[in-house]
Amino acid sequence: MPEERDRVFYRFFYTDYQRLEERGVGDKMDGLDLQQKADEKKKPTEFQIPQKFLDFYMELENWMKKRQLRAKFCTLLVEADPNRESFLTNQQIYACFQKLGMKLSKKQVAQATYSLHQDQQGRFSYPELIELTCGRD
Repeated sequence: MPEERDRVFYRFFYTDYQRLEERGVGDKMDGLDLQQKADEKKKPTEFQIPQKFLDFYMELENWMKKRQLRAKFCTLLVEADPNRESFLTNQQIYACFQKLGMKLSKKQVAQATYSLHQDQQGRFSYPELIELTCGRD
């Protein structure tokens, strides 16, 4: 059994192993090149929202746009956040949809909040929901 001082500590082992599994040995990756690791850290990882969710957001936007309720929806979300923390629970977001007259199920509201950032309390970022359902304007 090797002594502790004989062991090599390689902190990137699991991420490099996963990369080799995904891309194969021909990926030209040098696990000991720390500059390569530093360059990889600079690249932001971006979450891609699945298309079925983007389609769902588009349906919500079209429903609100057709009835001219986008501004009212934004107002309802902001009013549901009295402390102006920019996060709401699924139940609060569900209530906003109900007040708007959009009879979504709780499962559909969960689908609407699926791709939103969450805080430590499990609440969802409603400014992101506004952007996804009402656009940036």
